[in-house]
Amino acid sequence: MGISSIIFLFPFFVLAFWLSKTILTTFQSKTVKLPPGPRKLPLIGHLHLLAAHYSDPLCQYLRDLAKKYGPLMHLQIGEVPAIVVTSSEIAKEFYKTHESNFLGRPSLLAGEVLFYNNAEIAFAQYGDYWRQVRKICTMELLSMKRVQSFQPVREEEFLNFCRWIASNEGSPISLTERIYSTANEITTRVALGKKTGLPAKLSHIIEQNEGLSLGFEMVDFFPSFKFLRQVGGLKYAQRLHRQMDEILEEIIVEHQANNNAHEKTHENFLDALLKFHVDAGGGEEYTPLTSDNIKAILLDMLVGGVGSPVTLEWAIAELLKHPKLMKKAQDEVRNVYDKQGYVDDSHINELAYTKSVVKECFRLHPPATLLPVREGSEACVIDGYDIPAKARILVNVWAMGRDPNYWKDPEKFIPERFIDGSVDFRGNNYEYIPFGAGKRMCPGMVFAVANIEFPLAMLLYHFDLVPANGVKPEEMDMTVQRPGLLSRLAKPLHVIPLVKRPLPCK
Repeated sequence: MGISSIIFLFPFFVLAFWLSKTILTTFQSKTVKLPPGPRKLPLIGHLHLLAAHYSDPLCQYLRDLAKKYGPLMHLQIGEVPAIVVTSSEIAKEFYKTHESNFLGRPSLLAGEVLFYNNAEIAFAQYGDYWRQVRKICTMELLSMKRVQSFQPVREEEFLNFCRWIASNEGSPISLTERIYSTANEITTRVALGKKTGLPAKLSHIIEQNEGLSLGFEMVDFFPSFKFLRQVGGLKYAQRLHRQMDEILEEIIVEHQANNNAHEKTHENFLDALLKFHVDAGGGEEYTPLTSDNIKAILLDMLVGGVGSPVTLEWAIAELLKHPKLMKKAQDEVRNVYDKQGYVDDSHINELAYTKSVVKECFRLHPPATLLPVREGSEACVIDGYDIPAKARILVNVWAMGRDPNYWKDPEKFIPERFIDGSVDFRGNNYEYIPFGAGKRMCPGMVFAVANIEFPLAMLLYHFDLVPANGVKPEEMDMTVQRPGLLSRLAKPLHVIPLVKRPLPCK
């Protein structure tokens, strides 16, 4: 049950609760200086505004509100105070100056039910458990060395992808489905060590999970109304959880049996996690992980892998729309790799312009338009305004990437703006934080970037691509898909490929 159900449920809210909340809010508003925001209604706050714009991308609507009310804005979403941030200076206040106060996550229906009572990295509360699983992920699963060790998997899967494109030379094809399926196969292979068919089983479940993970369920807006859990949101989440849990349990049991029977030459994510399982003792440095802990972390890796194909698709779409930029990137890649005749990781760092294309896509089309919600542990003052305890912090990274105060021609696709390397996405430039910043910055950044830069270089090296169906470059449809966690293209990407460099036989 999503936000659109509000209008129908409103009559069921009890008058006594409404009166008590109204009186309390009126008293507090006289003593607390909240950030500015639109006029709100009793009880539901600003939910009616969000419901009225539910079909629009939320990041765009919040950006439009911020133009009127400022870069630090207060929204009352049912019982929950939300603070919307759309400037780098204020983002820095939350992510650096006052970071210790904003390391928490709100307890959402998705985290409790789908992710094993907030056991995965994104939903876990800040504390000993989060520090441990974060360390396991950064040191054991997603380190630079580990990501580089997965290069043979990337090469094999994306070479198969390119062979499929070459087999359709001169004919219109849809790249979208293949981009996502190839990226998902890579993620499952590095996570589980083999092709499992998991993407086909889990992809629809993950898509259904997007809305829940945003925290835009009625029960998340009105946590004190326990009956809302039974109206629809809880049962729906439990059904998704059971489906995912059955798949993950089967995989872990099979993996443990295979590990006992054979020696492993290449360790995957699940191998690494099982070393810390309670049955294995947990190792010297770590508290042992339960099976549910491992399932939650594994699910986090699988869900997190969806962001890479989103950016890869946007990069191809933007280059199709700007053929001069496409040629510039192709010339660079071909000049670097023509001597050896194929693309590998050895010279990726020489592709300054291609890397700038990816960076510009992160700016214009960040995979997640709103960074994962943080929650304040205590009340504090930021930019002269009172931020209540338990306020949910929404950082609109999509709007910040298009802020004319920081970016010249912010709505235009200009990779050249990143050539000098003065601005990067590693969390130090707060006007440009597609992976977040601070201690809760996305741990999968290195893995994600590798799964974008490498296939993009392969496509640019081997193919000339033009829009299919007679579409002119300037007519490319860049509409964003309906609301969700990810900033996807609304329509499949159709192209006509021409092979310009032969594919390697290996």
